[in-house]
Amino acid sequence: GVEQNFMEAAKHYKVAAQRGLAAAMCNLGDMYPNGHGVPKDKGEGFRLFSAAAQNGHAISLHNLGDCYEHGNGVEKDEAIALKYYRLAAEKNVAHAMQSVATLYLEGRGVGADLNEAVRWLEKAAALGHEPAITKLRELQSASPLPA
Repeated sequence: GVEQNFMEAAKHYKVAAQRGLAAAMCNLGDMYPNGHGVPKDKGEGFRLFSAAAQNGHAISLHNLGDCYEHGNGVEKDEAIALKYYRLAAEKNVAHAMQSVATLYLEGRGVGADLNEAVRWLEKAAALGHEPAITKLRELQSASPLPA
């Protein structure tokens, strides 16, 4: 109902984040890597995701995994990325399940394991996550999936 204004959004997220609201920390953290309404600063995004994750915020756990997977604000480490993706996946974050599956499929941060990848894709698909459903179809058409 209002015109998009990143600077105004950042102002409100900062107030809520200072009051300890994990969702606000996460949303503000999303703004820093691209400089939306705030100075571009991947390290600040990482710091905010870390603070929110300490409060158990599931999306922030996934976002920390993404930071580690791609080296955004922190040294790249796919094994640590997998750890955070798993923590988020265990809180039923479907796109985290997809991220876990991708690392297993590609053998990044962990040994390649088709069975484990399929298991996580099936969990995400059961939640209606379209990319997981699509990936399962692709894998099925390439060869029969493990039981």
